[in-house]
Amino acid sequence: MERLKLREPRSYTCYFILILLIIEIIFMSGCTEGSLDNESNNEINKIQTDKDDEPKTVENKEEFTKIKETITIDGKIKDWANIPIFLQDEKGDIEEYTNVTDGSLDENGQFIITGRSYNYDVVSIKITSDDNDLFILVELADDLEKYFDKNREYKTKGGMIGKFYVDIDNKKESGEEELFTKLKGFEKKLVIAVSTNPDYEYSISYWLDVIPFDFSKRYEKNSDENINFIAVSNNFIEMAIPLEELEISKGQTIRIIFSEKGNKGTFADAFSEEIVKRI
Repeated sequence: MERLKLREPRSYTCYFILILLIIEIIFMSGCTEGSLDNESNNEINKIQTDKDDEPKTVENKEEFTKIKETITIDGKIKDWANIPIFLQDEKGDIEEYTNVTDGSLDENGQFIITGRSYNYDVVSIKITSDDNDLFILVELADDLEKYFDKNREYKTKGGMIGKFYVDIDNKKESGEEELFTKLKGFEKKLVIAVSTNPDYEYSISYWLDVIPFDFSKRYEKNSDENINFIAVSNNFIEMAIPLEELEISKGQTIRIIFSEKGNKGTFADAFSEEIVKRI
């Protein structure tokens, strides 16, 4: 009868629990540290993206590349060959087009779509400077004429490619917060825009605005009228912005963020990393 006591459920329960503990230890030892970290990081990144729309900062105090040959704004990009890419952007990260409305409403109170504005996909940006100008080269995924043809089909008037936000003294506390964004400390905004004439012939412009906006202080150049300041060739746009207009000088440290129009992601995804550079 004493042997029967070994068969009591209580004793089996102890053995069963012990076996489960051993199995759990073996299972956990099979999980790699990397896989656990990746899952955790993904969750953390998602939470941070949803919680905080402000872009990351890249602390890079090096000067813009000292150019050995003068950059000439002429639509030819050979003189940019030795200038490294300042900002690489993913191809295809924008919506193909944005719906356009003239503001009128249908019977249900919804805006009536009157056309489409095809977006311009930026894939890389180069920046350099000399004693007088800040030079910018923007590369698009396709030829400008392809984008123009699509917009011409829908009689789209104008448009925008992207914006550069410039903190001219690299001090967030001294500048303003851009309207409808969480971007703080910026004094200047450079807009790359598309202009249209009545015959739907397109040209590229840049507008240099102050923040907060004051139209009377806008500095503007157009590729048709100001060929020494802005020129286009195939899928490239090159620009020269006088340092005097930016209110900066050679050797000064500035902070730049680029925002591309039509980005597919969240609000934060539309902005590049903050890049700090000495010009």
